[in-house]
Amino acid sequence: MKQFGRAMPREHKRVLALITRCQTGELGYLVKQCDTCPKEHWQGRSCGNRHCPNCQNDKSALWLAKWMVGLLPVQYYLVTFTVPAALRMVVRANGRACYGALFDCGAQALVELALGKRFIGSDQMGFFGALHTWGRDFTVYNPHVHFVVPGGAVSQDGSKWMCAPEDFLFPQKVAAKIYPGKFRDAMRTAGLEQEFQQADAAAWFKPWTVDVQPAGNGEAALKYLAPYVN
Repeated sequence: MKQFGRAMPREHKRVLALITRCQTGELGYLVKQCDTCPKEHWQGRSCGNRHCPNCQNDKSALWLAKWMVGLLPVQYYLVTFTVPAALRMVVRANGRACYGALFDCGAQALVELALGKRFIGSDQMGFFGALHTWGRDFTVYNPHVHFVVPGGAVSQDGSKWMCAPEDFLFPQKVAAKIYPGKFRDAMRTAGLEQEFQQADAAAWFKPWTVDVQPAGNGEAALKYLAPYVN
């Protein structure tokens, strides 16, 4: 707050204020007393904010348990769509539109590629994504979406399961060429294309980074994402 307070959005300040006061008593107290003991136990109230590790640990565990049960007995993949460094500040300044486009355009690219006969041959697949706005270095803004994707889909007529080739979902290079065009179309619709043009007009014509990694039975990917989803 001391270093970046003037540049921080009001919502970020509100979240930090809640988290730092969580269970300290500054948000009030809960008074507990058991049936057999007259002693009162005073406990600081939780903030309840979705970013707070104290408050969301139980929700993360419940979310993880729910999705672990729903995993299919197939090979899973972790597919990551990123934004070039030259365009990230425009994304940060227009988060509501751009974050939604990261999800939508990534999902469209996944479905379009899955439909190809060389890969799966059907777009009836189930997957979900989680947004990250940082990388390994937490001081560097790096917006990207991780999708957890099963290696297969239900056939178009719903009659059977169609597996992807073993240890292969689709080529990263193909996805990296499709994705920028979809994102540019979304920004044009949102009225933001000119801002991106000013940041780096050539970025649209370069392949973006799309990473496709095998994720085994999917359990490790879910455990990795659970704290961030909640």
